[in-house]
Amino acid sequence: MGSPFASVCTRSPRAAWAWLVVGLLLGLAPREAQASGRGRGDGPGLLLATQPYDGRYLSLGVNLAYEGLPTRDGEDGFLRGDLYPVVGLEASVVQLESRNLFWVGGYVDLTHTFPHEATRMSIGPEIGWGPVGVDLGLTGELRDGRVGGGFQVRGMLTVGYVAAYVSYISTYNATTRDFQPNAQVGLLLKLPFILAITGEPWRPGA
Repeated sequence: MGSPFASVCTRSPRAAWAWLVVGLLLGLAPREAQASGRGRGDGPGLLLATQPYDGRYLSLGVNLAYEGLPTRDGEDGFLRGDLYPVVGLEASVVQLESRNLFWVGGYVDLTHTFPHEATRMSIGPEIGWGPVGVDLGLTGELRDGRVGGGFQVRGMLTVGYVAAYVSYISTYNATTRDFQPNAQVGLLLKLPFILAITGEPWRPGA
């Protein structure tokens, strides 16, 4: 007799993708927290970051955006054509050097676009300096019962716990046998939690 989890995933590929993201998060966070929870007197568990220390961070949050076609040369703005709302979840782990505010890490996200029922997952590396960052990810998309793959490139500007971003997405369409472009403009609302502190906090002019 199969497990309820296997039954749900067989009937709904989107549920399988969602469980995959949850599994990645649950598999990552406890190991990091256990290894670093008592480092430098922080105590057990994850703590919300309130200033930039040298260290490793786990950020969890939601994605709210609009998706459309990318603008052509000479056109204003970032999106054209019909716009569709996007909601999703995202997690990232980054290593920060507070002396120069350089950070590098990786992310995974799961988004759903309305109303045409497209679910997309992406995973990849990210890098940045201070509030400015960029990531590059491989994507998998489920749309109209078909699975496609591709990539996305995203630029971000972060202020506090909110990051504004613009992304370009290219997904292979097996029906037309070509890559179809999309673009997103949105906000990431993420809370950073301390996994490990390896140095002193950042100080202006230090």
